[in-house]
Amino acid sequence: MMQTERERQLSMLMDLGRANPLVLSLIGVSMEQLQHEVDIQERHQQLKAMGGEDKLVANRELWSRWLDQYSKRLDTELEAAGEVTVDELQDQRARVMNANNPRFILRNYLAQNAIKLAENGDYSEVRRLLHLLESPFSDEEDIETTVMGADICQQADLSSGEGASTCVSASSQVQSYDSKPPIWAIDLRVT
Repeated sequence: MMQTERERQLSMLMDLGRANPLVLSLIGVSMEQLQHEVDIQERHQQLKAMGGEDKLVANRELWSRWLDQYSKRLDTELEAAGEVTVDELQDQRARVMNANNPRFILRNYLAQNAIKLAENGDYSEVRRLLHLLESPFSDEEDIETTVMGADICQQADLSSGEGASTCVSASSQVQSYDSKPPIWAIDLRVT
C-alpha cells in the first residue's frame, strides 16, 4: 500500500527521534506523541480497509460493550447511594453536571456582536457578556441578545447634518446566548 505524505513525515520523524532524541525535544515533540500519531494512522488504515458490513458489526459490538459497562456503573452508583431512589440519583447527577459544565461560553459570534455595537458607542452588550461570563453556570432564564448579521453600514457625509454613520441590519435576530451560533458566524476566526 502506498504511504501518504503524512505517513512518510511521521516515519521520518520517528527515524529522526530514534537517531537523535534531542532534535525532537527542540521542536517540542516527544517519541510518545509520535507513536500516538502512528497508532492513529494505523487505526485509520484498518478502518479504511474494513468493509461497510464489517464496520457496522464492529460498531455494534463496541456500543454494546460500552452500554454494558455504563449500565454496570449506574448500578454500582445506585447501590453505593443506599436509600436513594433512581430519580433522586438522576437529579443529583444533573446537579453535578450543571455545576461543572458552564451554560455560557464566550463564542466568536457573541464577541463579534459586542464589538460591532461597542464600535458604534453601545457598550451594553459588552456589559451583558461580562455579566454572563462572571457566572457562566447560572440558570438565569430569558437571557437573549440581538445578534447582528451582515450589517450594511454607510458612512454619512458629516456636512449634511446626518449622524456619522447609518447602519441597516440585513439579518438581525433575537437569539439566546446558549443557543447554536447563527449561520454567518461559521467563518469567524480569532485573530
